[in-house]
Amino acid sequence: MLWVALVIGAMLGGKCLSFVATLAETAACMAAQSGSLGLAASYQDSITPSWLRGLMGFCFIELTGAVSGIWYFEGWILGLAGLGAAIILPAIFHHAMPPRAGSILFLRSAAYTLATQFHERRRTDGTAPAATSKEMISRLISAKPELARYL
Repeated sequence: MLWVALVIGAMLGGKCLSFVATLAETAACMAAQSGSLGLAASYQDSITPSWLRGLMGFCFIELTGAVSGIWYFEGWILGLAGLGAAIILPAIFHHAMPPRAGSILFLRSAAYTLATQFHERRRTDGTAPAATSKEMISRLISAKPELARYL
């Protein structure tokens, strides 16, 4: 059962890596368009859905727990094998299992999260924070024009 938990955690972690790679590439495009390459990390922070951070934290804790359980219940040799699997399997799932990095599915999820933020901020905080979210949506669409037909 611990090995199944390790594989599921690695699969989720690999897809989180694909999502983050897509957002990093998009943020670099957004920064290049605005002429400020040093702000790519800020753009990535602004378009990353908050639930992705929680899911990545869950994957880390789940993988750590699975490896610790394997080490404790099955011995140190299998524990080392589990540790190796926890390091290697997310990278394999990141590269081999669809949706891969750069997928429009990840960009749509980021755009929908920004749209939700825009409507929540417009309803509760006023127009200035909502304008920031709207600007990020327009920059996201200008960086990845193929996204416009899905919104």
